[in-house]
Amino acid sequence: MEDYVTYPEPLIPPPETRLTLPLAKPVLTYVLIAVNVLIYLLTLLTGDLLYILGALIPVLAFEYGQWWRLLSAAFLHAGLMHIAFNMYALYVLGRRLEQLFGTARFALIYGLALLGGSVFVMLFARWDSLGVGASGAILGLLGALVSYFWHYQKYLHDGR
Repeated sequence: MEDYVTYPEPLIPPPETRLTLPLAKPVLTYVLIAVNVLIYLLTLLTGDLLYILGALIPVLAFEYGQWWRLLSAAFLHAGLMHIAFNMYALYVLGRRLEQLFGTARFALIYGLALLGGSVFVMLFARWDSLGVGASGAILGLLGALVSYFWHYQKYLHDGR
């Protein structure tokens, strides 16, 4: 009987892996900004009417079934600085995320983040508080971007 000696396979480096990005045009980001600004201008004309109809007030959602407030509140803003900061953040983060993920996935991320932020407010805010703004959705976009770069950090280490 012959003894066979086995040698380990030579270490061959894996082929270079590069990320390919969809680089979609950030159309939805601009649409969201336009809708938010348009609704803000309408709130200036109508006074408190849009806040009364659409702001997130947990007691109205829970007790009276006004669940649309989970979505509508994200398109209302409490003042010029509020909408300016939110839309600037949406512009900066939204364009990049929509380019990276494509429009459909960006819409899904934005929508889920918007709903998640509203649910968080419903669970932890005062029962009779009034909440408005896109901050929850924007923080969700930031979280998605951080998660993306954390997941692909080994491919991004040298800037290629």
